[in-house]
Amino acid sequence: MVSDQQPLYSFTQIANVLHKLCRENRSGTLYLFTRNSHGAVCAIDEGKIVDIFYRTLRGPSALDQIKQIDSAKLTFKAGAVGNPSEKQGYVPLPSNEEIFRALGIEPEQSAHIAAGNNDQKKRKVVLVVEDSGVTRKIIVRTLTEHGCKVIEAEDGLDALSQLAGEVPDLVLLDLILPKMDGYKVLSMMKRKEQYKDIPVIILTARDSLMDKVKGKVSGTDEYLTKPFKPDQLMTKVAKYLH
Repeated sequence: MVSDQQPLYSFTQIANVLHKLCRENRSGTLYLFTRNSHGAVCAIDEGKIVDIFYRTLRGPSALDQIKQIDSAKLTFKAGAVGNPSEKQGYVPLPSNEEIFRALGIEPEQSAHIAAGNNDQKKRKVVLVVEDSGVTRKIIVRTLTEHGCKVIEAEDGLDALSQLAGEVPDLVLLDLILPKMDGYKVLSMMKRKEQYKDIPVIILTARDSLMDKVKGKVSGTDEYLTKPFKPDQLMTKVAKYLH
């Protein structure tokens, strides 16, 4: 059941969900509902994509249309999908790899930071320092969906406390924070040997040249202006975690 409260997933996120279901050898049906109330259905049998519908199209002819979806709500119903070849109008599909390429996604080059890796110790760790609960929730969900382990902090002092507990592979750091701002956190990180080489992506609503210069001088590696899309975030993140 898809409700109005469910979030919209970007096309890349949808493709990554599909890729994950296939990688886990799942069976069931993935339903997509666009903001225009168009529906797409993808049937998976033990990790193999066996049937695809989009509006009035079916099989390979539906792929070009699905590729045009910019965002959609989705739900997955697990269970046997039956034999689609017995249904009227069935068109055989190519391999999963060819389907992903037709959708413009190279699975091995997608933003799955930990694809195929179930070892928790080898998962990339990201510290998210953001005082907005809503923004932090979106960031955490995006990173988690892409295989990262996420540590959260809601203010500058909390960020330093989290650093002392576990050294992350990457820090996403908001500038405007309670108790201690992002510039101060960054300055203190760069003065400590165990933290100084951790890449830092600044997240902020400020977009002035002066702010960017100040961030660079303080030691930030990237500067991402809010609001941003999940795809934009993961492009930056993947640059440092691959």
